[in-house]
Amino acid sequence: MKFAAATTKLLALAAIGGALFWIAPVRAESITIDLAEDGFDGGNGVGQYVQKAISPSNPSDPKYGSASVNTGYGTFSFNTISAFGATVLGGYDLLFSNVIDTSSSVAGTHTLYIKITETGIASPGPGVLDASSGFTTNLLKNGFTVTETTYLNGQQLDSASFTHLGGTTLDNSGNVSNSFSIEELYAITANGKGSAGSSITVSGSVSVTQGNAFETPLPAALPMFAGAIAGGLVLRNINNRRRRRA
Repeated sequence: MKFAAATTKLLALAAIGGALFWIAPVRAESITIDLAEDGFDGGNGVGQYVQKAISPSNPSDPKYGSASVNTGYGTFSFNTISAFGATVLGGYDLLFSNVIDTSSSVAGTHTLYIKITETGIASPGPGVLDASSGFTTNLLKNGFTVTETTYLNGQQLDSASFTHLGGTTLDNSGNVSNSFSIEELYAITANGKGSAGSSITVSGSVSVTQGNAFETPLPAALPMFAGAIAGGLVLRNINNRRRRRA
């Protein structure tokens, strides 16, 4: 009886462990960096985005899973932008980016937009992504404003604005299919000359769904564990029968 009771408890714990098992998303494929500025024609029209960088498509390339750019754009004479995707970051981190931007304009207010998009993140199946967005601004000229926003498949996850140095982490979730995209958007509003430096990190995990019910795979050790318990029960029954015959 004690063995059976213990077995029941262990199987129940195994079932609970399986139900709480989360799946880290599989690595991503492509990262792009696009710039736009209100009132500035970068070649695609006034205020339209212009692609400035894309990650290498060859997985054997040392820079695969990352993208970077150093360029002037519009009234911002110096922009250093780097982004690293899930391929490089590993674990539950999906996309990290860091930007440093310097405005050289002495008159008026101008806003630079930096859009970093990671596409082709493979999910183990349709489900829900529980995401955390970490926003930080660690360099900011007095009078400047930085707004940082994250998106899942084009739908906003979270956003934070800074007029002073600071940081915050916000949580949200959204549905995903067999693949999904993450986007990080910076809007740097400058009033005169000066610099701003910020970063965004998106991390998360996918729980796979089937219909309306969650289906999460068992950790590799659980099937072996359950098999060992079942084997123990069979041997115990055989031994009991032998004792009765004796």
